[in-house]
Amino acid sequence: MKTTGSTIFAALALICAAMAPAGATAAVLISDAFTTGATPRAVGDPLAGTAAEVGGVNWVGAGSLNFTAANEVATAISTASSHAFVSLAAAAPTSGKIFTIQADMKNVGVTYAKLMLSSTGANLITNVDLDVRLFANGNYRLDTTNTTVTIASGNVTPAAGLNTVQMLYNTGNNQASVWINGVNVVPWLNTGVVVSVAYAGIGNYGDAVGNAGTSTFDNFQVDVIPEPASLALLGLTGAGMILACRRKFKSR
Repeated sequence: MKTTGSTIFAALALICAAMAPAGATAAVLISDAFTTGATPRAVGDPLAGTAAEVGGVNWVGAGSLNFTAANEVATAISTASSHAFVSLAAAAPTSGKIFTIQADMKNVGVTYAKLMLSSTGANLITNVDLDVRLFANGNYRLDTTNTTVTIASGNVTPAAGLNTVQMLYNTGNNQASVWINGVNVVPWLNTGVVVSVAYAGIGNYGDAVGNAGTSTFDNFQVDVIPEPASLALLGLTGAGMILACRRKFKSR
């Protein structure tokens, strides 16, 4: 078969696509599908005190996030809050990395569910550096500094069941991005805060007048992606290979 410049160009493009960070460079730090079984993960048992399925760290928390028969964790709340978090200290986070925290979640009633990143694990309700929350009506917010500063907000049409929420944080430039159900609702923006990414967790909150609501979580995961500079270098290398081949075949 005759090899043409366009053939090699296409082949190299496929190689570069295969080397993209989402496919090969993200490392899973913590993962938990909240699978139920025997105690301490029987239906009705609390999440706090159990070990994440991947990562080997224990969940710490307050409130009542309990295992359900659907292999999820859920809580029914009114004005109370519930949260659970895991320590990422074993991963030895350093600057110049992108951390991704994600979970499937749904809300019934007026409560919201949220993902959280924090420098301290004392209390992820009052000590949160960065969080994204999803309300039952599809409203979302990206907050910083113990939720006192909202840096992005909007609305999506929530799924009938679980919604996949993903928050990314770049420790190299302190920018964040949010995806909901595969849509990039918050492109990369400056957060104005520096997060050491020592803890990651899930949580929810009831409203001030005590209306009952339920939040459910599934498929929690924290990934880390290597330094963006390295990824940029990889992309430039691939682009250089393609350009060189194109010039070579144009000169024939």
